[in-house]
Amino acid sequence: MGSKGLEINPRFSCFIRSGTRRYQADVNLIKPLVLANPSRVEPYVGLGLALERLSFTGAGATSQTNVGFNYIVGGTVKVSGRLQPFGQFQYSVLNDAGNNAVVSVGLHFVMGKATPAAKPATKPAAPARR
Repeated sequence: MGSKGLEINPRFSCFIRSGTRRYQADVNLIKPLVLANPSRVEPYVGLGLALERLSFTGAGATSQTNVGFNYIVGGTVKVSGRLQPFGQFQYSVLNDAGNNAVVSVGLHFVMGKATPAAKPATKPAAPARR
């Protein structure tokens, strides 16, 4: 989804460790960066909101909910078709909780018309000599 070069990027994460479960729901706003020399990799930056739920198991177990902000940098590899690989780093700053840093890779699914692969910039031809 996008408007004026902005994309809405929802995300849900679940981390399960011994005695702890962490769920995080994010809604992020992503801005692709326009490069002077276009390439197949389209970098992007983003900001978003995070809602985290921590659940602990065992005797006297408690749970807590935290809200915060996400800061994102990443890149999408522009290839033809609907599936486009990406990699990103997300840092979440949460109230009353430890901040989270997550590196993720995956595939974006392009909805609507599939985009053609970006063509690398070509050098202009040298002027003819007389």
